[in-house]
Amino acid sequence: MNTSLRAFLVDDEILANRELRNLLSDIPEVEVVGEARSVGEAAEKIPLAKPDVIFLDIELRDGLGFDLIPKIDADIEVIFVTAYEQYALRAFAINALDYLTKPIDFDRLHQSIERLLSSPKKRPPSNPLALENDDRMLLRIGNKNLFCPVNDIILIHALGDYTEVTTLTHGKGLILKSMQEWENTLPKNLFFRTHRASIINIQDFKEMSQTEEGEVSVLLNHSSDMIPVSRRNLAALRKILKKI
Repeated sequence: MNTSLRAFLVDDEILANRELRNLLSDIPEVEVVGEARSVGEAAEKIPLAKPDVIFLDIELRDGLGFDLIPKIDADIEVIFVTAYEQYALRAFAINALDYLTKPIDFDRLHQSIERLLSSPKKRPPSNPLALENDDRMLLRIGNKNLFCPVNDIILIHALGDYTEVTTLTHGKGLILKSMQEWENTLPKNLFFRTHRASIINIQDFKEMSQTEEGEVSVLLNHSSDMIPVSRRNLAALRKILKKI
């Protein structure tokens, strides 16, 4: 067998782990190198197993699956496995590698593995489901993966194929997402696209300034960046700011 991926399973249900292991045994590119039934057990075993990908349930005996994320290497990909489809969609719509719902469909599982093999460091297109202010999303900041509330984001800048996300609590991180994807998923009552390369959290707005040439910029409370406002978006932004 020409194994390309080392997989680790985390689920507190023995039968669920056994079912997933059986499904993965029919995919020759995958080798299961370990399993755990809790966040604590997984945090201990994963560094020794050195997996490429973790199949992670959301509700575990000692907490939630995303409690494990800060405890593992950021280069390990995570595929969430859950019986709660809508919860998974909302929690991981942005920047999670993938999610699978129980009972796991083999074709869907195989598709996820193929995606990982063909482009192991790239995220799939995000689900277009609109997020709400208190939803959480997965961010890679520095060498850590963190779950951050959407309303903790204060600024998003376009940076080539990536976007730089500035958060109130965790600083800055890069995400492989387009500005259009962000605009389609972020809550409209909280975020505004001031310019083709910038999205701001309206609640963090501090002041607006204008040069003699008529160029308008905004300054946020928790960022030193002067953020440009395009002429076409200026009237809409002023209308929104009058309400806060």
